[in-house]
Amino acid sequence: MRSAAHLVDVTNVTSTPGRKVTLRPENYLEQNDGLERQNLCMKPTPANTSWMANGNCANKAPDFFFPSDGVGVELARHVCATCPVKTQCLEYALENRIDHGVWGGTSERERRRILKRRAAERRAAAQAPQSV
Repeated sequence: MRSAAHLVDVTNVTSTPGRKVTLRPENYLEQNDGLERQNLCMKPTPANTSWMANGNCANKAPDFFFPSDGVGVELARHVCATCPVKTQCLEYALENRIDHGVWGGTSERERRRILKRRAAERRAAAQAPQSV
């Protein structure tokens, strides 16, 4: 199983063994002259990774999901194809901006495309006229 300890991501830290936390700057505000402002010193919040134990990857070596070639990506995708937590895995990778490896059956390039598409959809929705 891929655990939080295997991640290399500046937004993820391990505070105590076995407990992964995700830094979320938007969740932490400090009082300053009566105004709430975002604190530049981010504080960690626990990330829910319990679903990882139910993944098809739980009994595979983490290296299997971090291939160096296209053949390795296809092999990892094959494991993900029937995974019961494929959706949670993909959303976890997108939310935490994990740049490497196969997560939720997607490659790094595919996840970048998903993030770009979602950002474009959010911009379009924000610019769309509001009907009453």
